[in-house]
Amino acid sequence: MEKMTDEQLRKIAENLDISVFNRVYDKHSEDKTVNEAIAKLNAFGALHFEDNYSLYKHTDRVASLGDYIHTQLSTDKYLVLTPWVPSDVYTFGESAVFIAKTTQMPVVTIFNDTPVWVSDKIKSGKDFYDLWKSEETRRYEEYKKSPAYAKAQAAQEKAERIRQAENALVDAKISDIKINVAGFEQEWDECCKSAPDAYCKGVVEYMDRWARLMQYEMDKQGTGLTKKIVFETEDLADNHGMSGYSASMARNRLYRYWYLGVELAEICKEKYEEDPTPKKVQGWRNELKIQQEQRNRQAGLER
Repeated sequence: MEKMTDEQLRKIAENLDISVFNRVYDKHSEDKTVNEAIAKLNAFGALHFEDNYSLYKHTDRVASLGDYIHTQLSTDKYLVLTPWVPSDVYTFGESAVFIAKTTQMPVVTIFNDTPVWVSDKIKSGKDFYDLWKSEETRRYEEYKKSPAYAKAQAAQEKAERIRQAENALVDAKISDIKINVAGFEQEWDECCKSAPDAYCKGVVEYMDRWARLMQYEMDKQGTGLTKKIVFETEDLADNHGMSGYSASMARNRLYRYWYLGVELAEICKEKYEEDPTPKKVQGWRNELKIQQEQRNRQAGLER
């Protein structure tokens, strides 16, 4: 078989139709045979393995598939391999190198939107990773010189100016509102003081801002805590771009200390099924009350 150059493989990888990955694939599992896998191949020879490790479980099947491609699909000069999510680039690279070596065919793929390939020069997962990283960097540097990048930057800067203006309005609106942690002032202060870094301080700032916004809206509307108030202020309070995990940390602390923590948990339970139940939250708060009483008794004895 005529060998393909790196430049040829680069062009193939850059022009891959990603829809091929969705149309033509095979998940190797214990109940699949090589013939069934072959039947699902189209002219691109696209392969989709169930996971990185399955490649090593089915060496004989991969080898047979390679033999079949050589004899029956002689016009094919490369294989398209797709990563199985979640897979890291290094481990996927090991799999791609294994496939290329076993079938004696070059492999082309796209990993995290970056085209990459396995030629004779790519002999390990590290080689694959190095190529992927260099391609990712090269493509990004080229993108930075493009009109599309300038347009995206301008849009991002405009969005940031709008965000800052909105945050200023929110902060002005709630500047006189103090978070109500009735009965848990000491615990709340300790929670705020225990934030050791910018990440944790961001969580504290977010939950403080969110609670005060909810209090503002309840006062303004003359209502108790409602689903509409909770979810509208939840997004409005986020002036940093909270991750799902950091937002869950904020909710859990509000459940514990905010004066409407149980009610908040009740409203959030359908949207955030992984969060503690209102019953569990009430248990936390009861436990905190018991600890307070024990501290107070101890302080009285010491006096």
